[in-house]
Formats: sequence, structure tokens, C-alpha cells
Amino acid sequence: MENTFKHVTRNLLKIRRSTLKNICKDFGINILFRFKKLDVEQIENITDDDVLEENFVYFLMENKTFIEFYESDYYSDKTIETIDNKIQKYPETVEDYLKKININLKVKHLINISHLML
Repeated sequence: MENTFKHVTRNLLKIRRSTLKNICKDFGINILFRFKKLDVEQIENITDDDVLEENFVYFLMENKTFIEFYESDYYSDKTIETIDNKIQKYPETVEDYLKKININLKVKHLINISHLML
């Protein structure tokens, strides 16, 4: 079977397709396809049927544990306090930043923002 984007994310890595897109955006990784290369800015143009280059699939499989951790962390809810402890910023700084970028703070300040950089 060819290493389509859908096959690699769903069957080999067992992650959401959006997770791989987010990792590439967050870490500036260009996705390598058999017949083309997509820069970070073009990641949203990926289709499920795009075929990934063998070397890129190997890289992903070698980093599967990190990718699974990233997905788990990315989609988990966090409190302002959890975030400020992790990035060593004051709670007010974190809250102000989230308001600035239009993140809707939920009850008790539970939010999912692990992918944001302050």
C-alpha cells in the first residue's frame, strides 16, 4: 500500500491528520511528498491521497512516541496555572495573551493552548 497522508496518519501513526499538520507548523517541518514538497505555509493544502516520501514516513515512525505525546498534550485542557508553571510566565501574562489572540477562556480557565507560543 502506498504511504498516503491518510494511511500514514490513521494506520501507521494512529493520530489525527490535524496533529501531523500542527506538528509540522509548530516545528517548521516541510512535508515531503513523492512528487512535491509542501512548505509550512502550504500545509492546509494537503489531501488524504497525497503520497508521502519513504524517508519522511521513516522519520515519522522513528518519532512516533513523541508524536503521540504531542497529540495527547495538544488536545488536553489546561488551566492558566498549568500553562504559567510550564512556561514560567505570570498568570496575568498568559491570560492577557490568550485574550489578545481571541482564545475563549472557559469555566475555571480550562483551555487547550499547548500549541501557542508566548
